[in-house]
Amino acid sequence: LVEGFFLAAHLRIKGASGAGDAEVGKSLIKTAAHLLGSSIGAVYAYAATGEIDLILRPAAPLPSPRGLLVQIAAQASAKHSLLHGRPATFDVRLYEFPRADLAQTYFRWRQEEAETRLLDEACSEALLSAGKDASTLIGMGVDEKRELLRRSGFDWDGMSTWLRRGAGVSLADAPDNEGDLVVETELPAGDTYQQFLSRFL
Repeated sequence: LVEGFFLAAHLRIKGASGAGDAEVGKSLIKTAAHLLGSSIGAVYAYAATGEIDLILRPAAPLPSPRGLLVQIAAQASAKHSLLHGRPATFDVRLYEFPRADLAQTYFRWRQEEAETRLLDEACSEALLSAGKDASTLIGMGVDEKRELLRRSGFDWDGMSTWLRRGAGVSLADAPDNEGDLVVETELPAGDTYQQFLSRFL
């Protein structure tokens, strides 16, 4: 690990699936909160569609990358397994960014990619339920996909924001609430989300 670089970790549940599964989503947010309360140095977590991303500020001396990966994977897998009631295993990757704006751009991309993937999963499930080939989605635009869901009775726009766009978890910065966790279920998007992230970098 490089001193002075901005460190992020990406966690993905092996075999994660299911468009808008609220129970899995809630377990994921609780797992993210657990990681923030651990000793790995996480200051912000983003949880969406079977994945968690962390902004890390590990204490000096910097841990070895392998040791940090093992610690994060073990804690996340154990906690999510307990919460969700069945075994879960996380793959973990570490990313180092030389500038804060690169880390912000990464997290913005993750949010946009998570919503796009969830939309595709929902459309695939709708097509398969109707006995149609999911390959029909190839070449479809966002508006066409939303119309497909509307015709199939799936209320995409009515889904909770945190299910579509993900949720953020951070430590409270108010003196009287120090150590408490704050869960953001109405995260902003685009440039506003990048500005929101600046407080953690």
